[in-house]
Amino acid sequence: AAASGGGLLLSVLQRLEGHDRLFVLVAAMTRFATIYRAALILAALGGLFVSPYCYAIHLVGIIDRSAILRNVIVAITQNGRSLLLTMALGVVVVYFFAIIGVHMFADAYGSAADDAVEGGAASDALVDANASGVARTVPGSDADEGNCSTLMRCFVFILTQGLRQGGGIGDAMAGVPWAHPLHSARVFHDFLFFAVMNVVFLNILFGIIIDTFAELRDDKNTIETDMTTYCFVCGLDSDTLEKHSATGGF
Repeated sequence: AAASGGGLLLSVLQRLEGHDRLFVLVAAMTRFATIYRAALILAALGGLFVSPYCYAIHLVGIIDRSAILRNVIVAITQNGRSLLLTMALGVVVVYFFAIIGVHMFADAYGSAADDAVEGGAASDALVDANASGVARTVPGSDADEGNCSTLMRCFVFILTQGLRQGGGIGDAMAGVPWAHPLHSARVFHDFLFFAVMNVVFLNILFGIIIDTFAELRDDKNTIETDMTTYCFVCGLDSDTLEKHSATGGF
């Protein structure tokens, strides 16, 4: 098939001249099939001359051989724009929570030194407790700065940890005593993040992908119904043909 396709391309190029030939050549080189096969060739060359691990890229060929896996990829890429816009909205919401976190709950996010102490990797790290009872690094120690000491750190920490926690970013933060003046604000903050990001946002992403699967299934059923109930030559449905047929068959 590849050889016949290449021969067809050469025959088309021979009939064209100038800009038309260049346009057809660029269009052919930018096709997904061409780029895909070129990537496989580069991976093979990389496996020969760079590292055998480059051969692992050839494993993606299973997608090209399975219609089911192709539908999985289509379900993600068909509504890629909607997914990207939804994720961009999620990043904006996380940024808002980072602004709140860096100004109100910075100490509750802990630090890299606190994480090491919890994991037993740096038991000699200097840790103190502030007025709210939340563990934090002692000022002037050699330990790392807090996870929410800057807006960028707070944003990255919430983005990487918040969505991976079953209960939201609150699971990755230290607790706040009941008597603390910001206790009510902290409860509202944790619940709002869980409701907006872990419940609504993630389900929107999953819903877009699941709806795409449903659309693909409906399209497939429509095609199969059209093939079994309509004549592909005249376009008449099976009932009409059976009604006017001498044999009564479709």
